[in-house]
Amino acid sequence: MRRHFDLLRTILLRAEVSAPGTNVLELGLEQDFAEVAHHVELLVEAGLLRAQINYLDHSPTPVYVVLERLTWAGHEFLDLARDDARWNQVLSRVTATTGATSFEIVRSMLEEAHHRALGRPVN
Repeated sequence: MRRHFDLLRTILLRAEVSAPGTNVLELGLEQDFAEVAHHVELLVEAGLLRAQINYLDHSPTPVYVVLERLTWAGHEFLDLARDDARWNQVLSRVTATTGATSFEIVRSMLEEAHHRALGRPVN
């Protein structure tokens, strides 16, 4: 399954305004449960989100995913990625130049765009 940055961001945005204990099915996402669950797993692995993820009998796909909360790193990333124009600009740049990239590169590009928006020099 491919990683989709837009879905990762959407999950974080919805988790931020959801009560702890919200089932991912309550987020109102268009993607199927398996894809959303996979992306929640990625966010947990990246240290951006805490969630309860349960599996049945060695199934590779979770059967139950409940969001607990964003981590400090999750809030930090979301604050960089919150602005739609900045987010779309960064993803457009990635798509036009390389087609795909790592999470750390996207985060770095968001930080650079954030610094420029604040009128601060970019290192």
